[in-house]
Amino acid sequence: MSEPLPEGWIMTTIAEVTTNATQRQPQQDERFVYIDIGSIDRETKRVATPQELMGQNAPSRARKVVQTGDVLVSTTRPNLNAVAMVPEELNNQIASTGFDVLRALIIDPRWLFYIVRTTAFIEAMSELVQGVLYPAVRPKDVRSFGIPLAPLNEQKRIADKLDRLLARVDACRERCDRIPLILKRFRQSVLAAATSGELTEDWREQNNKMLEDWEETTVGELIDDIEAGINVRCEEHPPLPHEQGLVKISAVTWGTYNDNESKTLPANRSAPESTRIVVGDFLISRANTLELVGACVIVDRVTRPVFLSDKVLRLV
Repeated sequence: MSEPLPEGWIMTTIAEVTTNATQRQPQQDERFVYIDIGSIDRETKRVATPQELMGQNAPSRARKVVQTGDVLVSTTRPNLNAVAMVPEELNNQIASTGFDVLRALIIDPRWLFYIVRTTAFIEAMSELVQGVLYPAVRPKDVRSFGIPLAPLNEQKRIADKLDRLLARVDACRERCDRIPLILKRFRQSVLAAATSGELTEDWREQNNKMLEDWEETTVGELIDDIEAGINVRCEEHPPLPHEQGLVKISAVTWGTYNDNESKTLPANRSAPESTRIVVGDFLISRANTLELVGACVIVDRVTRPVFLSDKVLRLV
């Protein structure tokens, strides 16, 4: 660290303050809850969607027995920071071997949980990634990460304060999450009024002569082509800069394009370069909920190598 530690604090490593989880194979007739990497909500850092399985259907990675307070750190794609703390209701359930399960020793597990959520930890792990097809770090990389350690009572006070502050952040996020829905409904109301003529009713009454030259047409008469992409089973995460991704229908909502809503093509597949999404593209969703079928956007910003899919079309 560039700055001196507060009095009573020390530097150590994750390995020095943790132990390993035990492993076992579920019995064939055993019902258990399985936590894989896809179960983690990366925004809230919680186990959001664990699966209830029978032992006979258990994947080969279902091996790590977890306890309340264990900190789960995904070793795959550490830049995505899929981390979570095991809640009481998942005590003695089974997690994927794709996690390094950190079991705290003589420290507050919340201290460890907040450490692995820091930018410093994410960046350090991202620099240690090995492999291109399956980018990952090793458990020993996670365990060797250096951490500042406060006295136990101070750890608890800091963790308590973080709990309260982040609870407020989550509450703010939930409120903010409602704003796009409100804006979407308002936008649709405006569009409905515009396309029905209601929005310009007063103007038309004052400009009847100008409207004599208006005529109805079809979308087909206004465009040259409708382009579509490929349909391939993909990995459910956005592509890295050296990868290719397919746009998901959730990327296209009324008036907004979000290329974080994309998935990554497997390494042995590629999309035609002609289907790459660029700024200025007019995209339309041909599948979604009833409310969003036909949603369309003009792409104003591109941050990832994302290509058309079979469900998001480009009008040219």
